[in-house]
Amino acid sequence: MTSLVGWDDLLVGDELAHLTVEPAREARTAPVPAELHPAVRDALERRGIPELYAHQAQAYAAARDGNVIVTTGTA
Repeated sequence: MTSLVGWDDLLVGDELAHLTVEPAREARTAPVPAELHPAVRDALERRGIPELYAHQAQAYAAARDGNVIVTTGTA
């Protein structure tokens, strides 16, 4: 017999957990980083992608500068 665990059970203890609902908002964008590899810049350009979402640019900068953990909710 399978037992389903509810959110209340998951949010108790030493685990890292967070549950939230984010309202819809306008996209925030940032320029494609100048130091991005030319092949990646070219691929983005060929696909008509002139800029990154702000969170993508922030993640790139964090990864470039050291360690990063990326988490995201579902759309």
